[in-house]
Amino acid sequence: MNNLSSIDIEEFFVLLYESWRELRKSDDIQQLILDGVSIFLDYFKDHSLQALLNAVGLELEDLVHDGLLFGPSSFKALDKAGILEPLISHVIKTVLSATCCCLHTSTTEFKSTLTKLKNISLCK
Repeated sequence: MNNLSSIDIEEFFVLLYESWRELRKSDDIQQLILDGVSIFLDYFKDHSLQALLNAVGLELEDLVHDGLLFGPSSFKALDKAGILEPLISHVIKTVLSATCCCLHTSTTEFKSTLTKLKNISLCK
C-alpha cells in the first residue's frame, strides 16, 4: 500500500507550492487579500493597539524580540535610502508637540543629536 517514495512526496509539495505561487498572483486572490485586510482594519478601527495585539496573540516580548532582530537592518536600510534622519526628526517633533514641549536647540545641535541617535547600536 505504501508505494510513495520520499521523492514523490517532495514533488507533490513542490507542485503545491508552485501552484500556490501562481494562484496568489491572480486578481481574485489579490482581491480576497485586500478584502480580508479591509475587514480586519474595519473590525479593529475602534480598538486600542493593545487590544489588537492581544487579539492576534502578540505580547511585548514578541515585539521586543522582533525589534531587536529586524531593527538594526531596518535602520540601515532607512539610512541608506536617506529617510532615517527625516523619520527620526518627525517622530521627535511629534512626541515633543504631543507633550507640549518646545525644542530650544539650534539646528546644528538638533542634527548632532539625530546623528548620535542613529549611531546607537541595538546589538549590544
